[in-house]
Amino acid sequence: MPDRFQAALGARRGHADPAAVRVPEHDKLISQVISNSEHIPGIFSNPGIGNVRVYGDSVTFRDAASNILALIADVGSGLHLVSGYEDADESGRYAFVLARQDKAEVAVEMPGLPLELIRYEQDKASALMFPRLYVDGSSRWWPFAISELREFVADEDY
Repeated sequence: MPDRFQAALGARRGHADPAAVRVPEHDKLISQVISNSEHIPGIFSNPGIGNVRVYGDSVTFRDAASNILALIADVGSGLHLVSGYEDADESGRYAFVLARQDKAEVAVEMPGLPLELIRYEQDKASALMFPRLYVDGSSRWWPFAISELREFVADEDY
């Protein structure tokens, strides 16, 4: 993961090492629970945080880049793309850095799946069917990522 993204991700949460924000072993366990959920009814712990490949066959930077532009459009004005990194992490998410007009930055890890597989809309489907993206190290389903990014745009102290 590029140093600039690591700094943006780690600094916001007060971690010297952004790897401390997420535990890969937990991601793997959650992925197994989600993919085997028909065998273990009613057991879910943070669904959507694991490997996004359980939601689709492959991940691509093209899909992630398209998704980040859709996310920016859904947030509205005041947010723009600074950079994106073409290598996915082990969970199938791609790193992007967004900024507001005063150049304050926020890190987003976007699943490299088609938009219809990640754009969870509360009134249309179960959240359990969608992977989460990460905004500054915190996992968010699509509508909650929009809310957090709107807060980031509006709040100078964010």
